[in-house]
Amino acid sequence: MHVILQRIQLFVTLLLVTGSPMAARASEPITVVYGHGRAWLMDLTITGQTQLEKGDLEAAQRSLDTVLKADPAFYPAYYVRARVFLNRGKFQEAIQDCNEALRKDSTFAEASLLRAKANYDLGRYGESLKEIDHVITESPLSRRFRQSVQRPRLAATKLSGPILPKWTASRQRCDRGLQAH
Repeated sequence: MHVILQRIQLFVTLLLVTGSPMAARASEPITVVYGHGRAWLMDLTITGQTQLEKGDLEAAQRSLDTVLKADPAFYPAYYVRARVFLNRGKFQEAIQDCNEALRKDSTFAEASLLRAKANYDLGRYGESLKEIDHVITESPLSRRFRQSVQRPRLAATKLSGPILPKWTASRQRCDRGLQAH
């Protein structure tokens, strides 16, 4: 075993002494860019979102379909495409894309809320309300709210802005929707 190690050491030493480094012969350095493909996907997703905001739903869907064909794991494109489907009145397709986005990132609250909107538009008020309640109870703000309720004197410092009124108004609208049907 000792002889084999000596021979390997001798061979490596000879290679190092006789060989010149590759960088000395190269005319230009090699540059490795990580995430370049993802940047392209994000740019095309933003283009799709811009097209959606301008009302060009066909072009937006084509852009987002291209992104998802290139990388089916790129979940922001599912969310934006779900918004396109929602604007086109294709609520079931919007739900499917929201489901796919949430499979990739279960903490993506915007996709959950969009799915709740699509369920609401389909008349599935119970599912919509359950989704909204889940987002509200799992968000970091709701945890702060629960903590502030347990310690009332901290409520004023923990809850700033229109968080509580928005939540209350949202909950009341959902309750009215459930009562109407």
